[in-house]
Amino acid sequence: MCSSAKGNKKMTTRNLLIVWVAVFALPVFISTGAKAQRGQASSIQGTVEDTNNARIVGARVMLESAHLRREVETNDQGNFQVELPPDDYRISVEKAGFKRFVLSSFRTQNASQHNLTIRLKVKDPAMPLKIK
Repeated sequence: MCSSAKGNKKMTTRNLLIVWVAVFALPVFISTGAKAQRGQASSIQGTVEDTNNARIVGARVMLESAHLRREVETNDQGNFQVELPPDDYRISVEKAGFKRFVLSSFRTQNASQHNLTIRLKVKDPAMPLKIK
């Protein structure tokens, strides 16, 4: 009977240890894994030009994934930059007088840097455009 009581005490201590791990340690491992999965932001920078390599100011650059949508505008030199979490993105660029540019699949990785040059075609080549 004495050995049976010791066995029950050991079982109780073991059960408490299992409960402690499940309640306290497991959530820490799970949250750490989720943070690692999200990863570090990637940097995407680029230039928007016309087919004659002239920079396009004020073009709207849209980046969309299943989880997020980000929109930026090219600066006075036709450049843009955005920080995004790792994911698969659709990139589109618009500017009045130009055909819309779409890149349907663009993947970023953890802490990666991407440099893009996007060339927009004029909608109607017979129509003159003012490019700064």
